[in-house]
Order: sequence, then structure tokens, then C-alpha cells
Amino acid sequence: MIQSDIEDYVKWFSTRMEWQKFDAPWEPVSLCEEEERKTWTEYFNQTKDLDKDRTRYKFEIEWQGKHVGWVSRYNELSYVPYDDKTCAVGIDIADDASRGKGVGTAALKTFIDYIHRQGSHPIYLETWSGNTAMLRVAEKLGFQEIHRQRGARFIDGRAYDAITLCLNLLNKK
Repeated sequence: MIQSDIEDYVKWFSTRMEWQKFDAPWEPVSLCEEEERKTWTEYFNQTKDLDKDRTRYKFEIEWQGKHVGWVSRYNELSYVPYDDKTCAVGIDIADDASRGKGVGTAALKTFIDYIHRQGSHPIYLETWSGNTAMLRVAEKLGFQEIHRQRGARFIDGRAYDAITLCLNLLNKK
């Protein structure tokens, strides 16, 4: 993350929020620019001087010279047991004009390669049945569905399935 990314996050979390229709739209959002600016400035200040060799849990995505989103990993999975070698990945292409161009697939593949080199396996992905773009990316990258919780997510009065997928890199050639 670089300092100019802060204003992108402020915009993405307060005024240009189309991306949130796909990433956990059941979760609350703040919409307060001041609060977002404070939060992202604090985050930037905490992470800007981290040792370059330290394992990263989040990377920014830059495409054609523009900050367009991020990839991240987390260890608390909803529907599967996990240990210190297990993680899930997520991606957000928050810049509207950058979606549907293969940016997310390429960024997530690069991030998965990085995570695998750090020793994580298997790698999971959690999404919902209404996020068809994420499901297409997961399929392209070789994820396989391992769990489906029917009707677990409610968005705009409609029930969707919670889906967990797995990429077991130990079995890939």
C-alpha cells in the first residue's frame, strides 16, 4: 500500500461502493468519509514500514498504473476446520472500470502462488451463489466446491447459498 491508496479506500468505502454488492453485501458499511480516512490512514501507518521479508496478508492490485483493488488472506473459515497452514483468500476489484478484464483472475493467481510459497495449503475461498464473477474466477483457478450452506445469505430479500471452495495445491502438478 502506498499513501495515495488511502483516498481510493475512502472513496470505495464511502461513495463508490458498487463492488460491495459482490463482497459480503450482508455486512454493514460505514459511508462516513472521515471515519474511513482515519481508519485507512492508521492502517497505512501501521503497515508502511513492515519488513519486506515478512509474510503479507494483503496486497494492493495495480493495473495499467492505477490502484484498482486488493487481494487478502484470512484464517477464520466459516464451514471447515482449519489450522496454521490453512487459509482462505479473497479479492476485490473496487474500481468499476477494471472489472471483467481478467485483472482479478491474474491477481488472485499471483497471490495464491505467493501464499503457497509461504507454506499454506490447502487454500480456501468463501463466497455466495450470487457472486457469479467470483465463482468463474475460482473455477478458472482450479478451486472445487466442498461445502454449500443452502439459503445462508439474504440479500435484498432473497436467499443465496454460502459456498466454500478448496484449492489443494499439494495434489496439483
